[in-house]
Amino acid sequence: MVLDAIAYTEQDARTLMSTFNGIAQWRGVWEYVENVAAAIALAITDDRATGQVYNIAEAQFPTEAERIRCIGQVAGWKGEVVIASPSLMLDSWSLPYNLEQHWVVDSTRIRQELGYVEPILLAEALSVYH
Repeated sequence: MVLDAIAYTEQDARTLMSTFNGIAQWRGVWEYVENVAAAIALAITDDRATGQVYNIAEAQFPTEAERIRCIGQVAGWKGEVVIASPSLMLDSWSLPYNLEQHWVVDSTRIRQELGYVEPILLAEALSVYH
């Protein structure tokens, strides 16, 4: 859902999470710290990794709106993510980033060469903080 105007009550705030289109569609690398530690431990203990460089990242890259939904689901939130028009974004909220440029890296190499798989799935990692 894309809104051209945001006007909702405090009650709505419990059921709606608003974000702006550029931010909502952006994809970036996030990884649970214990998964990063496991990947590093694997790389430093496997002789095949000697002299190699590996990216550590999720295999899939959900949008920020998808991440918000996932966090809400894990937290038991029954609300809806509402994507607002960028024209509603206040100048003071301006981000110094090009949100059309996603920030993702390919972790195929560590997965194929060393057999890396995240030991903790996203939903489980998020539930630690719930």
